[in-house]
Amino acid sequence: DNVSPPPDSNADSPEAALIAKANSAAVEAAIARLPEAFRETLVLRDINGLSYREIAAMLGVPQGTVMSRLARARSLLMTDIGGRHHEPA
Repeated sequence: DNVSPPPDSNADSPEAALIAKANSAAVEAAIARLPEAFRETLVLRDINGLSYREIAAMLGVPQGTVMSRLARARSLLMTDIGGRHHEPA
């Protein structure tokens, strides 16, 4: 049976794969360089495993803000760790 992971799961995402391969000290340094709002959201979600709803309540922001901050944080982290530049929009 071809069961796909839940849409909220990032276990097989390119971000997760790159982070898993990167040196943990490099990942920690890259996370530390993120702007505070992005770093806070990323840590609460990807390290502490909180739900979008829990993070939104904790930070006092809408869930959409949590989702956009998380996407931006992961993008910045990928760029930093991967040494890549953002492609033009």
